[in-house]
Amino acid sequence: MSPLNIFILTVATLHLLVILFFIAGLLRKSKTDKNTEKPFVSVLISARNEAENVEACLLSILDQSYPNDLFEIILVNDRSSDSTGEIARKLAGEGNRITVIDVESVPAGIHPKKHALTIGVSSSIGEIIIETDADVLVKRYWIEKTIERFLPDVGLVVGSSTIRTKKKTLLENLQAVDFLLLVASAQGALGHGIPMGATGQNMAYRKKVFEEVGGLELNTRRYVSNDMLFLTKVSQSDWKIVGNMSKESIVSTLAVGEWKGLISQRTRWASNAYWKEINFLLLLMLSVNYFLNLFVAASVVILLVAPAFNFPIFPLIIYKFIIEALFLYVASKQLNRKDLFIKFFPWFISVTPYIIIIGILGGIGIFSWKGYKVRSV
Repeated sequence: MSPLNIFILTVATLHLLVILFFIAGLLRKSKTDKNTEKPFVSVLISARNEAENVEACLLSILDQSYPNDLFEIILVNDRSSDSTGEIARKLAGEGNRITVIDVESVPAGIHPKKHALTIGVSSSIGEIIIETDADVLVKRYWIEKTIERFLPDVGLVVGSSTIRTKKKTLLENLQAVDFLLLVASAQGALGHGIPMGATGQNMAYRKKVFEEVGGLELNTRRYVSNDMLFLTKVSQSDWKIVGNMSKESIVSTLAVGEWKGLISQRTRWASNAYWKEINFLLLLMLSVNYFLNLFVAASVVILLVAPAFNFPIFPLIIYKFIIEALFLYVASKQLNRKDLFIKFFPWFISVTPYIIIIGILGGIGIFSWKGYKVRSV
């Protein structure tokens, strides 16, 4: 066997072990113990130019099974140029438990969303803070099922999120499958007690934990998403981090409507892979996945230009198809999105060039976020 084939076999084996590790974590039964106390909760939203979505988001949060007098909603209006603030204030003025904080400017050298979230946390009165985004819709038992996970030693609960589609286009369906697998990877790792990833669309923590770890400030030249930064800080403390896949607690976020926006979003996410404090398991997953897709792309090219070349083309593609189909099947079942399994084939066809391109762009580290350019160097 050639050195190249040995390397490919090694990557494929590591890929298999990582995927099976995630699947085992997803299927692992969590402890039956539940927190029965009902602490005061602050739901925190950082919103910028979300006039089209913010009303539906707030109404879904207001319609909770959790006692009305035990939660508040804090919306930080981060320099919106549309009517986001006005819509939120209108709902607040109708006697709802909504506080709107307007941010007019951001200090130099500070990432805007981290700044907005820090302001929101400092203004909150809840013992537990639950973060979400303004384009998210939550279910009636969202707060209740999230609070149940806060046993005394738990400092952070990583919730689950899926993408909802409006037009059900190929673009929307592809990112829905891709995002489901990302969330499933994070929840699968947490099933083994390893915090690997989180999403600010559905993340809850004790306010004192936020204060103990020093909030979201970090002396680094690279951009790091607020959820990954906070997850890492808490993982270095004595507090426990747990996942939450309760079907009643899974939230949904809007799909990005056009390719340019999707590439920018995924480039921003991929730039986290170049952070020096990235979790080893996450780095391993991203690395073996990237190389495996690189080999698949190379195999297609070789098949076309040099079909006689000794390269494990078909076994590699067949292996990748089977293991990723299995992963999606388990993930779609555990995260209550069985409808996405039928989208597997078009996702499988498109994911290889997508991952290769995003990986390169993430390393370059230039992307747009909410109307301005960010360089993560």
